[in-house]
Amino acid sequence: MECWNINRIVDNFNLNDSFVFFDIGTNTGQELEVLLPLGVDVHSFEPHPKLAKQIREQFKSYGNLVFNESAAWIKNENKTFFYKRPLEDDRINGGSTLIASKININTKWKTEVQCIDISEYVFNFKNQIDIMKIDIEGSEYHVIKHLIDTGAIERINNIFFEDHSRKIPRYFNHYHGDDWRIRQQHSTEFYDNKKFVLDQLDSLKTNFGSW
Repeated sequence: MECWNINRIVDNFNLNDSFVFFDIGTNTGQELEVLLPLGVDVHSFEPHPKLAKQIREQFKSYGNLVFNESAAWIKNENKTFFYKRPLEDDRINGGSTLIASKININTKWKTEVQCIDISEYVFNFKNQIDIMKIDIEGSEYHVIKHLIDTGAIERINNIFFEDHSRKIPRYFNHYHGDDWRIRQQHSTEFYDNKKFVLDQLDSLKTNFGSW
């Protein structure tokens, strides 16, 4: 798959106020800074409490932003969200994840966040989605598989996503007890979902690119 970024997408699709963009994993809002002034209709998802507060404040003047302080996921539920460093750390705490097997997080630093069934959200939106960016630190294949399973994928023209395989080992040999079991379970799910998604891509009408 070709590698894309927001500036290339803007140029190639000639994005304007007739486009719908789902920004799943908004982080600090770097894509919003480009998209919102163009009038693009953006639906944003970011569960990190500090980043969510920053996004709400920075982009509050834009009427073309629908912001969800929640994680896009495969069901509506509260789920454990893991950090790289303690939440009270003043540094930007990007890279946080629902996937315990990521090697750059500490399972001791965590909180509960709200998760939204992304397929349900897509169906309720009703209109076709031009572009969906998915950068959610290891949950990408969970979400894409769910979109495929439910048929919601047919409402999305283009998906650009990041593959976090380099941060999710297949096996964990240096952890013990519950931590080992949690990490190994999440890792197995990640690679099972990745195989399913990659096996399906060529049969789908949705276009895919690497983020």
